[in-house]
Amino acid sequence: MGHTFDELRAIVGDRGLISSAEELHTYECDGLTNFRVMPRAVVLPNTTEQVQAVVRICHRERMPFVARGSGTGLSGGALPVENGGVATRDFIFVDDIVRGLLACAVNGEPGEVYNLASGIETSIFDLAGLIN
Repeated sequence: MGHTFDELRAIVGDRGLISSAEELHTYECDGLTNFRVMPRAVVLPNTTEQVQAVVRICHRERMPFVARGSGTGLSGGALPVENGGVATRDFIFVDDIVRGLLACAVNGEPGEVYNLASGIETSIFDLAGLIN
């Protein structure tokens, strides 16, 4: 892991790689504080090129990663993957969401909750492979 951290640090600089336990506590959960998972590291890229380089290293090393925004979500979606598991996401096209919303508006029941998804989970590694 040390060599990989060195590579990441070379991309984002010393301040762009967080690996000390004290600093990592900030990233162990999002707004849903009931669930906590300590990440091995946090990488803070500043450019598209840095993001691409980091994702390529994670893909090469089969290192799970979770893209995180501000960490204010209440779903646990920004949690690290525990024990080196593989993060998956259900990606869906905007046109499919629009069709789903229209179907809910026409056929749905007032007060009901509808979840829209493709039903096809894609691992972050597979997505990174497509980007390469």
